[in-house]
Amino acid sequence: TVSGLPVLLARVAFVLASAVPFLPAALWDRALPFVRARQRRRVAWESRLWLALHAGFVALAWSLEPRLLRVYLAFVVGHALLSVYITCEHRGLPHEGSILARTRTLEVGALLRWLLWNMPYHAAHHAYPNVPFHALPRLQRALVPRLVHAPVSVAALHWRAGESAPTPLSATSA
Repeated sequence: TVSGLPVLLARVAFVLASAVPFLPAALWDRALPFVRARQRRRVAWESRLWLALHAGFVALAWSLEPRLLRVYLAFVVGHALLSVYITCEHRGLPHEGSILARTRTLEVGALLRWLLWNMPYHAAHHAYPNVPFHALPRLQRALVPRLVHAPVSVAALHWRAGESAPTPLSATSA
């Protein structure tokens, strides 16, 4: 779904599950398989700290100024809006092959590119994740001959949402 709410709920569920004291290893393996055994204690404490901070904020806001709780509504709306963008980075692309075949660059305006720290240059970011955000435009220009997919706008991707095949560069340059 484009709303991103399932992802948001999954993240909250992850924090809640990992904060449970003495969670059996079998549950970690089943519910949180991406957390290595040696990291579980740290993840559990980070989750508990995150929950305590949010509980403290809610209690403080509730007692001082309940309208401050609107920040959580803004969080849900912001997450939903960001999901419209995020779904485009890999949508309709293969799960196998080179990193440049599995991700794409998005065409967005300069302001949005700046707000997103040049993450619309997503293929460049995935191909070379250690390159800092401010160097991604230069890296993107250098990668143009190697890109598998033509840059495309978020609106165009959602417009043709039913289409499963990506747009290869060879089809756009002919």
